[in-house]
Amino acid sequence: MQLTEADQELYKNFPLVISERWQTEVAETVFDTVNQEADKTEHKRRAKHKFKFDADEKESDCIIHGYIKKLGGPFASAWQTRYAKLYPNRVELHSESSSGKPELIFMDQLDDVSSEFVQIKGENCIVLKTKDSKIVLTNPDEIGLKEWSISLRSAHKMSLELLGNMAKKAGRIYGTEGNNKPPLLTRNGNNGN
Repeated sequence: MQLTEADQELYKNFPLVISERWQTEVAETVFDTVNQEADKTEHKRRAKHKFKFDADEKESDCIIHGYIKKLGGPFASAWQTRYAKLYPNRVELHSESSSGKPELIFMDQLDDVSSEFVQIKGENCIVLKTKDSKIVLTNPDEIGLKEWSISLRSAHKMSLELLGNMAKKAGRIYGTEGNNKPPLLTRNGNNGN
């Protein structure tokens, strides 16, 4: 920032003369102060997010976490940035603006996780299909998007296998699987009459 002769003209009736060196020092001081304040604000914001999102992750089973974009808003027309956490049984989508409860997507509610990227609104996307709807996620970073895709498909597959094994085990325990008894109506001897 430097005052020109036209700027100096405004101050010709003042006895104070501002030297060019002093102008430079003032400009640098103001610039440095503004940058330091911005850095402090950014550091506080990051520390707040880190505290908010990392406090429970040291001992958790979180597979992957980070910022992703979800297609949402009115008519699913806008990308909304969310802090997402993938666990073996669910995906948590935390809104940046609210400190409320995260949106939860449980693996057993998912019918499919797209194996290939789908182009939506000019972005490579991962599509999670549920019985009622589809959830579209993307990441501006290609490597991050691939990591999310692999992790989501893997977690979904493991969840389905676990649920299938639990159903088999429950069937063995409660006698609903491998039970060769005829239905009750035909067992009583009157053949349903």
